Amino acid sequence: MIDALSALVYKYWLVAAVALFALILLRTFRPSSREQMKAHANIPFLIKDEDDGRA
Repeated sequence: MIDALSALVYKYWLVAAVALFALILLRTFRPSSREQMKAHANIPFLIKDEDDGRA
């Protein structure tokens, strides 16, 4: 039982990883999330000069 399960996982782990990567890409680059991604991308540029970077 364990051997069959490990063989199945070993055989399809790359397929699962690519599917997960594709889902992340679809979620990130859909048109409805464009404004949110722009806001996230601008975070480093919003740091003030007197801020030393510590949270």
